[in-house]
Amino acid sequence: MEKFDINRPFDKISFSRIKKYPGQIFALLFVFLLIAGISIGIGLINPSFLYLTIPLTALPALFSLQVSINFLIEGRGISNKASFGFFLSYFSSQFKGCYRVVLTFFKSLLVYVVFSLIVAISYYYIAINVSPTFKESLDQVASLLQNDGFNSIEKLFENNDLLLFYHFSQGIPLLFSSLYFCHNILLNSLNVHIRSRVGSVSPSALNSLFSFMVRSDKKLFYWSFVKRNWPGYLFYGIGFILGYLLSFFLFPNMPTFAICFALFFAIFFLCFYLPFTFISSDLFIRNNDQNIKKFFIEFSLKSLEELKKTSIFTNEQINEAFKNIKEVEKSLDDAKKEQNEDKEEKDSIDSKKVDNDSSNNNHNGNEKE
Repeated sequence: MEKFDINRPFDKISFSRIKKYPGQIFALLFVFLLIAGISIGIGLINPSFLYLTIPLTALPALFSLQVSINFLIEGRGISNKASFGFFLSYFSSQFKGCYRVVLTFFKSLLVYVVFSLIVAISYYYIAINVSPTFKESLDQVASLLQNDGFNSIEKLFENNDLLLFYHFSQGIPLLFSSLYFCHNILLNSLNVHIRSRVGSVSPSALNSLFSFMVRSDKKLFYWSFVKRNWPGYLFYGIGFILGYLLSFFLFPNMPTFAICFALFFAIFFLCFYLPFTFISSDLFIRNNDQNIKKFFIEFSLKSLEELKKTSIFTNEQINEAFKNIKEVEKSLDDAKKEQNEDKEEKDSIDSKKVDNDSSNNNHNGNEKE
């Protein structure tokens, strides 16, 4: 059986599982895209509505898509009722904060601000030296704002110089900040698998555990994820640029429409790779089950060390917890040892089989001579 490569995009194992259920996966993607499209489409009324529709409808739909695909490839089957149940499960205590949306939003906002400053300042100094009309347009804006305030803000978009400045200052930062947001949400989708395997632990503790694992072994958790999913980032970027350009040519004087068009096309193109992302993440977690348990034990030991400094629990309780964790650690080591012995035994049997086949072939050849 072919081994799963954690660094390879479009790996054969994930692809073979997708080929088993093409119709069902397409239907799940269609439903997700429909909900995401409606969520983003509401932003055409006012882009500020996206701050509500994306976390309250689009992300739960993404969660439902992820869990539904994992259920499907495990052979458990899926239904509309089950998918809707997964949508609601996103708000349950077990999966509360699994995508770490608030933290991811503020990180993305910081990326947006940084790129906005870089692009706006760069564009300003280039345009003011290249285009004679750009400075005149800025003077007109200053005069307009001084006389009418923000009541005549729509007139700013009638000026091509300022319109182009606005599109560059908005489009490029939005591309990188939304891509960063998408990357972090998909990376945190690994957290969903971990929460499914670890029960009776608070969501905040599980988030801390996930962060601890990523920090402890970035090569295993972070960079392998990036290497597996770089085509998804590429698809997202292509879709974003096409959507933004389409809006720019169709509605040049309505730059806020570009936000919704760009985000929808980005998600649409990303959908071509999302099944690979979720299936490969599931395979990754299964292949590293022992490592994750080890990290969980290490994290628990560190947490107990910190609790020792407080008076919340007695020394007897903490020592008993230490003892239990050490027993679990020993059982994991024994299980891993047995697994390695079984593997060595299997390799030895396969090697002997190959030697026997080779010997039989040589014997048959000598008889023919």
